[in-house]
Amino acid sequence: MNDRSRARPAPSLAATLDGLHTHSWDGYGRPVTIDFVNLTYDAFGRMVEQNRGGAYTQLLYSPTGLLMETGLTPNNGPYQQARVPLPRGAMAIWAGPGGATFFYRHGDWLGSSRFASTLSRTMYYDGPYAPFGEPYAQAGTRDLSFTGMNQDTAGGLYDFPAREYSIQGRWPSPDPPDSPPSTPPTPNPGTAMPMF
Repeated sequence: MNDRSRARPAPSLAATLDGLHTHSWDGYGRPVTIDFVNLTYDAFGRMVEQNRGGAYTQLLYSPTGLLMETGLTPNNGPYQQARVPLPRGAMAIWAGPGGATFFYRHGDWLGSSRFASTLSRTMYYDGPYAPFGEPYAQAGTRDLSFTGMNQDTAGGLYDFPAREYSIQGRWPSPDPPDSPPSTPPTPNPGTAMPMF
């Protein structure tokens, strides 16, 4: 057995249904398929590519781990969305082919996009969120970002760094694994043990 086969567990073939989406996970508890969207991860465990029936979308991150851009591969077209953080929790967004749409996302105390405005200071999007991320009373062009996380993979699932979050108020995937289990230290027979 080579080192590469031990480095990454084989994908799980088990798929579950949460009522909204179909999921399958790999041995690390990361989704590898969500509603027929195949996902690829980098060495840091971040989603870096989505395959929708041969149309590949790549996700690019800043050195600090912030998702900066989602875009199609060069053969499929230009980027879909570029994100640049601004002071006080705001974010500048270039969306659409070649950045055809530009707007500012204004976050609330959780980082959720409650309001987005255009360069001409008009409303682009306005909408609150219920406690588990369900949007309601929306106006304008839809721009969902609950606690700063977007719905880039599938509708109703927010893309958090370690896993997806459903608007049903739960994580449809298992908990990410912690460090490998360790065994408690055993006394060395060559050392003196204190008597109690």
